[in-house]
Amino acid sequence: MLQGVTFCVSETLSPARGEKARDALLRHGATEFRLERDTDASAFTRSVTHFITDTTNVLAAQWCERVDTNALVERAQTSACAVTPEWVERSIARKARQPEALFSADPSMIFSGVVVCCSAMPPHDQEVIASAVTSLGGACKCTLCEEVTHLVTTTRDGAKVRALEEHPHIPILVVAPHWINDSFGLNRRLPLDEYLFDMQTPGSIPVCMRASWDRVETRPAAPTQSPSGDRGAVLANKTVLFARDTHGGTFETDPGLHSLHDRVESAGGRCLASFTDDAHVEARVAEADIVIARVRESPEVCAAMRAYKTVGTLPWLISVLTSGKMSSPRDRLLDFPCPAQPVDGFEHLDITITNYTGKARAYLRELITKMGGNFTPYMTDKHDVCVALEPKGDKAAKAREWNIPVVNHTWLETCFATWTMHTMAQHQFITFPGAHRLNAVVGKAGIPDSVLAPWLERDVVPGHMLQPTVENMSQATPEPEPEPEPEPEPEPEPEPEPEPEPPTVENMSQATPEPEPKPEKEPEEVLHAREMEEREALQTRARPVAKDAQRPPDPSPHETPPSTRANTPKRKSDTTPTPNAARKRKSTIPVIATTSVDLDEPMLATLDALHIRRTDKVEEATHLVAKSLTRTEKMLCAIAHGTVQIVNVGWLEAMTKQQAIVDAAPFALHDHAKEKRWDMSLSTSLAKSHANPGKQFEGHTFYITRNVQPAKDILQRVIEASGGKAANASSVTARNLLKEPTRLHVIGARADTQQLLALQEH
Repeated sequence: MLQGVTFCVSETLSPARGEKARDALLRHGATEFRLERDTDASAFTRSVTHFITDTTNVLAAQWCERVDTNALVERAQTSACAVTPEWVERSIARKARQPEALFSADPSMIFSGVVVCCSAMPPHDQEVIASAVTSLGGACKCTLCEEVTHLVTTTRDGAKVRALEEHPHIPILVVAPHWINDSFGLNRRLPLDEYLFDMQTPGSIPVCMRASWDRVETRPAAPTQSPSGDRGAVLANKTVLFARDTHGGTFETDPGLHSLHDRVESAGGRCLASFTDDAHVEARVAEADIVIARVRESPEVCAAMRAYKTVGTLPWLISVLTSGKMSSPRDRLLDFPCPAQPVDGFEHLDITITNYTGKARAYLRELITKMGGNFTPYMTDKHDVCVALEPKGDKAAKAREWNIPVVNHTWLETCFATWTMHTMAQHQFITFPGAHRLNAVVGKAGIPDSVLAPWLERDVVPGHMLQPTVENMSQATPEPEPEPEPEPEPEPEPEPEPEPEPPTVENMSQATPEPEPKPEKEPEEVLHAREMEEREALQTRARPVAKDAQRPPDPSPHETPPSTRANTPKRKSDTTPTPNAARKRKSTIPVIATTSVDLDEPMLATLDALHIRRTDKVEEATHLVAKSLTRTEKMLCAIAHGTVQIVNVGWLEAMTKQQAIVDAAPFALHDHAKEKRWDMSLSTSLAKSHANPGKQFEGHTFYITRNVQPAKDILQRVIEASGGKAANASSVTARNLLKEPTRLHVIGARADTQQLLALQEH
C-alpha cells in the first residue's frame, strides 16, 4: 500500500511513537531514509517523500515542501512533505494513502487530522464551522463517511447521530460546535473532555451545553505519560556549543556548568571548548549541532540561525537531558533565547495574575518579567492588566470595577512569541471558554518563522557585551529546581504564591502608594444560603459557564439556582444564620482552606470522595493546610481565630494514601527556621489564641494611613480576625489618641511622614 514512500522519522518524536510509525511503514512497503550528520538538503529532498514529525521547527522540516492545506487531492510523491504520525495511522486504518495536506505538522494548523461533518445545524453555522476547520488544517465533509473523525451537532435527534448510536464500533466522535468555536477563538486545540456526547448514555449532552448548576464536577483525564527515551543516547553524535552569554567566555572554569558538561557527555554528546574572539564564532558554530544561549542577540545565535542549527536555552537542554527526549526549542516560548531588550511598552505595565496556579502561574510570571513587565501578586487600581484563567474571583471583579483589562494567557504568549505588545481588544485574548479548557493549552505556544526572519539580517552584538555579569550569572547557571521566591505579603485573593516579609515601619515606608478599595460584602443570608447549598451538594468548585444559546440562562453569582430554591424547603438554620455559623457547626467532616499549596488531582479526588469541603474563607474552615509558616492573610487570620488547626501537606497525603479521614494532630505545622527568624513560636501563639479566640486585639483600634502596604482592606481583615477595629487615619485621629493612647494605634508609611509628624506632636 505504501510502496514508493521513502520516509524519515524525526528525533523529536518519543521513542515509542517513532518506533511504532517506523514499524508500520516498513510493514506496508515503505523505505526508510536515515538522517546522518553530513546529510544536506539536496540529498534529503532527492530521497525522502515523507518526513514523519510532530513539529516543523526542525531543520529537516525546513527542507520539505509547504503543502497547501486547502487542497484535498492526493499530492505527487516527487518532493518531501512533513506530516504527523497520524498520517501513517490513518492511511493504514483506511487501507489507502490519505491526503498529506490533512496531516500538516505545522503547530499553527490546530485542526490537522480533523475531518468534520455537521448534523442538524443551520446552513450558516455549517459554513462557519467548515471555514474555521479548513483554514487551520482540517477538512469538512457533507456526508457521514469513513473519512470523518468528528460529527458536530447540538442535538442527539439527527439521523447521523442515531446511525452512530446503532453502530458503536465506528470510531467517530460526536462533539458540540463549541469545541470548534472555542479552539478557533483561542487559536489552540482544546481537549475534548467537556465537548463530547457520551454515546453510551442515552439522552446525555456535553458538559459545555449544560446549565452551570446542572453540571457534575469532572476533571480532565490525566495526560498519558510517554515513556522516557534512552537518556544515554539522546545527544548521541551531537556537539554542543555554549554561547559566551551563558558563562562569560570561560566555560571550562565555570563551576555552575561542570555538572551540565558531564551530563552532556554521559548522554553521548560532546561540548566544544570556549573561545573569546568574535572572529571564531562562525567556525565554532559550524562545528556544533546545538547552540545554547541566553539572549537572541548573541553572535552565536545569529550565526546558528543562519546555519539552521538547533538553538535552545539552558532550561531546554536540562529538560532534554532529564527526559531523554529530543524536542524543538522553538515549540516552547521559554526554550528559545529571547531578545535582550524588553518588549516596547511592556516595561511600564503593572500586571497581575489570577486563577492560574502552580507551574502555569510561574510560567506566566516568567513571561511577564522577561518581557520587561512588572508582576505583582496583588492588584490595585494602578494596575494595567489582569491575566485571568476565568473572569471570576476578587481580582477579576475589582478589575472590572476599576476598568482594568482582563485577558487570558494567550495575550502574554502572543506578545512573547512576536516580542511585540498586541492590542488586548482581540477576540482571542478576551475569550474564556472555561478554566479546565483554557488551562489545558497553557504553554502550547512556540516561536513562528516570521519572527526570526529579521534576526537573520540584523547586525550582531559583540560577544563581550552579552557576557554574564554578577547580576545575571544566576540566570545563566542551570538549576534543576528553581529557588523559592521570597514569600508575598497577604493578598486579597487566595492564590498560591510565596510571600515576602510582612510590612514594618522600615519597609512600609518605601512602598508604592496604593488606594483603599472597599471590599464588597454580600448579605449574610445570601452567603449562608450559598454555603448550605454547597454543603448539601458536596460540590467544591463551580464549573465554568459555556456559551450555548439553547441552554437555560445561568443565575447571577449572588443568586441560588431556581431549581434548588424551588425544591429545597427552608429550615430554621436557613432563616436564622448566626455569625461564623459554618465554623461553629459541630461536624466530624473537616472543612479545609489552603495557603501557598497546590492540590494535585489525587488529593482533589480524595477530598471529593470523603466529602471534605474546601473553602477560601478561613472563618469557615476547621483546618488550614500550608507547606511552611508564612504571613499570608489566611495564615494570620487562622492564628487569630484560635479554632483552626494549622497542618502540613502530609495530612492530605496521608488521607490520599489511606482513603480515609485521619487525625490531623500528628501533622501540626512546624517551621523552626521561620520561627527562629521571626523570634516566635507557632505552637505558643496558637495556644494563646485558642485560650482567647479572636480577642487578642479586643478593645484596640488601629488607624491606617493612606500609603501603607499591604492595602487597608487586607490589614483590616487580619485586625478584625483578632477582635480589633481598623479605621482610616484622619484629622480627628490625634484627638482620639489623647483619649486612650494605650488602646489606639497608628500604622503608617514614610510616604505619610507629614501626617505621622502631626500626630506625634500631640
